[in-house]
Amino acid sequence: MEVRQVDIAVFGGTPLARLVAGLLAQAHDRRVALVGESSAAYRLARGLDLSAAPATRPETWAILSDTVPETLRHLTRLGARSAIQRLDPLFVSATPHGRQALAHVRHMAAGFGHDAQAVPSEIAGANREGLILRDTALILRAEAEPLLDAWLARLDVAMVPPRLAASEVLDDGTARVEVGDIRLEAGMAVLADDAAILAHAAGTLGALLYAVPATAILTEPAPPLASPVLLDVDREAQLLQLPSQAITAVASAGTAGTASAVAALLKRPRPVRLAGHVGFRRLVTRDGAPVLGRSAGSGGVVLAGLGTTGAFLAPAIARWLVGAASGAEDAYFGARGFSRPLEPSPVGEFGAMRPAEAVA
Repeated sequence: MEVRQVDIAVFGGTPLARLVAGLLAQAHDRRVALVGESSAAYRLARGLDLSAAPATRPETWAILSDTVPETLRHLTRLGARSAIQRLDPLFVSATPHGRQALAHVRHMAAGFGHDAQAVPSEIAGANREGLILRDTALILRAEAEPLLDAWLARLDVAMVPPRLAASEVLDDGTARVEVGDIRLEAGMAVLADDAAILAHAAGTLGALLYAVPATAILTEPAPPLASPVLLDVDREAQLLQLPSQAITAVASAGTAGTASAVAALLKRPRPVRLAGHVGFRRLVTRDGAPVLGRSAGSGGVVLAGLGTTGAFLAPAIARWLVGAASGAEDAYFGARGFSRPLEPSPVGEFGAMRPAEAVA
């Protein structure tokens, strides 16, 4: 068997995984392998890649203020401008806690120069209040993936479909990936999406990170949502209405619960008809904040709980992985490791779920 050495193996099929892999190769001169699927046009997305989130920590807004424009410049340079859509997402809540959080988010966003507007229940929906964040960027996964893959190929990143490979992440943080008669040996493993983490580190996640059942659905054409992108912070539901008026949605619920969440958020609530659905497990942190690092100093570097904004943190994450992060970036990621306290959490964000909702 032929053995090839790489510096870093990134496991994951999301835009975050692809951007981190490419930036490690391009900006930091690392030999990189990407172990991830390449089929965004043919499968239901398990999340959105949005440049904003209902974040309540000022340091989160501060780091995004730097990395969002940097990420957009990278995407434009590699010819992916057509894969970026500008829109005004709507965040809604029907609970007192959620409404309070959205009010805090509005003031936080405005303080960092974003056009954030509260909207009444006439727009947000019955018994709901909402917040619109103007001029937010959305990465269209089906359009972005082939452009990102072409960029990775130009950078000589080894791209390996996980279904064709036998992969192993070792306790010392290295990895082996065998495909055909070639074995890739990586000095560092980075687990950059939930599926990769559950495949290679499920037994080492500790008390901070756990899995919940989730569902992605595609509806038949439906009445218009109040915004093309709508996020229900109470239900942890993400909705995207396509030009065809069909809706893709992801929620931490079963198929019926996800469909119910979509129906409740329509301007004219009615049952939705499904064109497709898939169940999976989504990773959640108990304090609602991201987690980055090695669990108990073992296994690969985990990137989890980054929510909608993960892809837009990719430049800073790539720098952090190779020890080239700025002081602010290093402090941000360092505070969000596995060893942080939880009661109270010094970095907790709105959205933490109850431990009883965890599943094996």
